Amino acid sequence: MSEEAYVEIEQVAEHFKVSVSTIRTWIRNGQIPRDGCFIKIGKTYRFKLSEVDKSVARLNSATALGISGTDLDRQSEIGFDESVGEVVADLDEDL
Repeated sequence: MSEEAYVEIEQVAEHFKVSVSTIRTWIRNGQIPRDGCFIKIGKTYRFKLSEVDKSVARLNSATALGISGTDLDRQSEIGFDESVGEVVADLDEDL
Protein backbone atom coordinates (compact mmCIF):
# COMPACT_ATOMS: atom_id res chain seq x y z
CA MET A 1 0.00 0.00 0.00
CA SER A 2 1.43 3.37 -0.98
CA GLU A 3 1.47 6.30 1.38
CA GLU A 4 -0.50 9.40 0.40
CA ALA A 5 1.63 12.42 -0.41
CA TYR A 6 1.08 15.73 1.32
CA VAL A 7 -0.06 18.57 -0.95
CA GLU A 8 0.29 22.33 -0.75
CA ILE A 9 -2.45 24.67 0.41
CA GLU A 10 -2.99 25.92 -3.14
CA GLN A 11 -3.93 22.41 -4.28
CA VAL A 12 -6.44 22.08 -1.42
CA ALA A 13 -8.00 25.43 -2.36
CA GLU A 14 -8.20 24.39 -6.00
CA HIS A 15 -9.76 21.04 -5.04
CA PHE A 16 -12.56 22.75 -3.10
CA LYS A 17 -12.78 25.67 -5.56
CA VAL A 18 -12.17 28.25 -2.82
CA SER A 19 -9.40 30.73 -2.10
CA VAL A 20 -6.27 30.00 -0.09
CA SER A 21 -7.51 32.47 2.55
CA THR A 22 -10.70 30.38 2.91
CA ILE A 23 -8.58 27.28 3.62
CA ARG A 24 -6.66 29.26 6.25
CA THR A 25 -9.97 30.35 7.79
CA TRP A 26 -11.15 26.73 7.87
CA ILE A 27 -7.93 25.84 9.73
CA ARG A 28 -8.37 28.66 12.27
CA ASN A 29 -12.02 27.69 12.85
CA GLY A 30 -11.17 24.02 13.29
CA GLN A 31 -13.10 22.96 10.20
CA ILE A 32 -9.90 21.28 9.06
CA PRO A 33 -8.49 19.63 12.19
CA ARG A 34 -4.75 19.38 12.67
CA ASP A 35 -4.81 15.69 13.61
CA GLY A 36 -4.43 13.67 10.44
CA CYS A 37 -5.39 16.41 7.98
CA PHE A 38 -2.27 18.54 7.86
CA ILE A 39 1.16 19.25 9.22
CA LYS A 40 2.76 22.63 9.65
CA ILE A 41 6.47 23.08 9.14
CA GLY A 42 7.50 26.62 9.95
CA LYS A 43 4.98 28.79 8.13
CA THR A 44 4.16 26.13 5.54
CA TYR A 45 1.16 23.80 5.62
CA ARG A 46 1.01 20.40 3.92
CA PHE A 47 -2.27 18.50 3.67
CA LYS A 48 -3.46 14.93 3.18
CA LEU A 49 -6.22 15.67 0.70
CA SER A 50 -8.21 12.50 1.47
CA GLU A 51 -8.33 13.41 5.18
CA VAL A 52 -9.36 16.99 4.43
CA ASP A 53 -12.13 15.60 2.17
CA LYS A 54 -13.40 13.41 5.02
CA SER A 55 -13.32 16.30 7.48
CA VAL A 56 -15.17 18.71 5.19
CA ALA A 57 -17.73 16.03 4.26
CA ARG A 58 -18.32 15.29 7.95
CA LEU A 59 -18.79 18.99 8.68
CA ASN A 60 -21.18 19.40 5.73
CA SER A 61 -23.24 16.43 6.94
CA ALA A 62 -23.44 17.88 10.43
CA THR A 63 -24.45 21.28 9.08
CA ALA A 64 -27.22 19.68 7.03
CA LEU A 65 -28.48 18.06 10.24
CA GLY A 66 -28.35 21.37 12.12
CA ILE A 67 -25.34 20.46 14.27
CA SER A 68 -22.68 23.13 14.66
CA GLY A 69 -19.05 22.33 13.99
CA THR A 70 -18.26 23.07 17.64
CA ASP A 71 -20.86 20.57 18.86
CA LEU A 72 -19.61 17.99 16.39
CA ASP A 73 -16.01 18.39 17.61
CA ARG A 74 -17.07 18.24 21.26
CA GLN A 75 -19.09 15.08 20.65
CA SER A 76 -16.22 13.32 18.90
CA GLU A 77 -13.74 14.36 21.63
CA ILE A 78 -15.77 12.67 24.36
CA GLY A 79 -16.72 9.67 22.23
CA PHE A 80 -20.34 10.79 21.91
CA ASP A 81 -22.54 8.08 20.46
CA GLU A 82 -25.79 9.09 18.75
CA SER A 83 -27.81 6.45 20.61
CA VAL A 84 -26.41 7.66 23.93
CA GLY A 85 -27.40 11.20 22.98
CA GLU A 86 -30.94 10.06 22.31
CA VAL A 87 -31.13 8.35 25.71
CA VAL A 88 -29.81 11.45 27.47
CA ALA A 89 -32.32 13.62 25.60
CA ASP A 90 -35.15 11.27 26.65
CA LEU A 91 -33.99 11.46 30.27
CA ASP A 92 -33.88 15.27 30.12
CA GLU A 93 -37.46 15.33 28.84
CA ASP A 94 -38.58 13.10 31.71
CA LEU A 95 -37.07 15.46 34.30
